[in-house]
Amino acid sequence: MKSINIAVIGGAGWIGGVHSECYKRLALMMPDVNINLHTTIDVFEEPIKKAANKYGFKNWSLDFNDAVEDKEIDLIDICCSNDLHKEVSIKAAEAGKHVLCEKPLAMNTKDAEEMCSTVARCKVNNMINFVYRKYPSIAYVKEIISSGG
Repeated sequence: MKSINIAVIGGAGWIGGVHSECYKRLALMMPDVNINLHTTIDVFEEPIKKAANKYGFKNWSLDFNDAVEDKEIDLIDICCSNDLHKEVSIKAAEAGKHVLCEKPLAMNTKDAEEMCSTVARCKVNNMINFVYRKYPSIAYVKEIISSGG
């Protein structure tokens, strides 16, 4: 059975909680993959302890570098403040971690390009969390816009 150890950065926030809950549900939908909620991180101690307990994380921390440096972690899910996306994703990729980054990817185009070139250079899987891209209504709006209508 394949295993994946996940760290959620910004785990005490609303979107970090949504992602954590989704990983729990994903585990039910992918019985051939062992999805481990390994570490959740935020800057507020009491809320991150509560989030770790609520979602069943093995560890919690106040420093995202703990997840970056942990050899057990495979994927870092970035749900923290937008101004930290670049720093966290670059450090994660350089440590060989796969990266899922909440939107917006970066604060500007230059930072986004640096992030993209880093994940490419480091050969890690990466994704921006655009959850609505496959919704039929969104595809229909795109079709209308693309056709000039």
